[in-house]
Amino acid sequence: MTARLGEEVVGEYLEVRKRNHAVNREAVRLAGEGVVDYLMLCQEDAASVGLHIPEQEALRADIEAGGLGDRVALHPGADEAGLVLLARHLSELAGRRPRIAVDYAAEAGAATVPRYEHQPIRQTVESQLRAAGAELTTPGEAEAILFVHTPIGPQGEAAEAPPEGECPSHALQAESIVSRVEAARGGGYLVGLADAAYANGADLELVAALRRADAVRHLDAFAGWNTTANTLGTTAAQLCLEALSAGAAERDPEASVHFLACRLLDDWAYQSRVRRRAMEMAESEGANPYHLGADAERFEDYVQRELEPFAHDIHSFGLHAGDGSPFSFSVTLPWGRLFEIEVECISSAE
Repeated sequence: MTARLGEEVVGEYLEVRKRNHAVNREAVRLAGEGVVDYLMLCQEDAASVGLHIPEQEALRADIEAGGLGDRVALHPGADEAGLVLLARHLSELAGRRPRIAVDYAAEAGAATVPRYEHQPIRQTVESQLRAAGAELTTPGEAEAILFVHTPIGPQGEAAEAPPEGECPSHALQAESIVSRVEAARGGGYLVGLADAAYANGADLELVAALRRADAVRHLDAFAGWNTTANTLGTTAAQLCLEALSAGAAERDPEASVHFLACRLLDDWAYQSRVRRRAMEMAESEGANPYHLGADAERFEDYVQRELEPFAHDIHSFGLHAGDGSPFSFSVTLPWGRLFEIEVECISSAE
């Protein structure tokens, strides 16, 4: 591979990595001096082997030498980092840490190293919760429970998953975790559900189980998108924000429901259902699904139409606008490709 790339390209790449690593180490040093209050170093789309491993070892050594384990986080994920840091900031403003327990669908799944990451799911869950300002605790001491729908065996891609009803192992695990979600809600806990069964989309069997049990309305937080770390950090942050805002006079419940609806429309409806069809359509028409160019607006319209029935499904799940009607929403392709969309739910007051 290096021969194909050429010495000049490889040399430039290694120099850039060297520079970035030096910047990261300097940021750790600034945290040690108190210039930086809290530092989160994000590692996105990596594997269990590679140049990033010795870099991480050096950073962890710096963190340990400075006694900075509670002020510097180093974990997989990047896209969710802003939301995680927002939750941490509001936790500090509130002067308290949300008490959250974790319930994994399966212990074997918690030990799985997912796609595009270098460490087990359990380790990332705990790191994301700490970064979001939460206190990990037991169910007896918790105010909220984060349920994690884990992979069964090696993690696959949601777009390549079997159709709904054709994956009995995932269906059984989904039924189990949904029943635990219902029990937790009945016990007075706030509930988050992180769908990490697949990468880049939600598990159809999990959403089907939620639908059968009418349990979507029990969720305070949900995500199932991109990498496992993106999913875990998003769910953890929303659950922390729900815990911090519980009972607050200025709380806007519609905003939280909007966020849940957007996650379902994006992670379940688009990523696990519509994206495959959109990709096939693009390829059949000779369009480049990774660089749509002038075709982008036409495909935005297509995705908008395809998602309309799912918006009505979400209404039947018990999620709806403030006036009780199905959500109005808009879709854009922010990077002019079909890999991801941006969904915005429109307030009933607008």
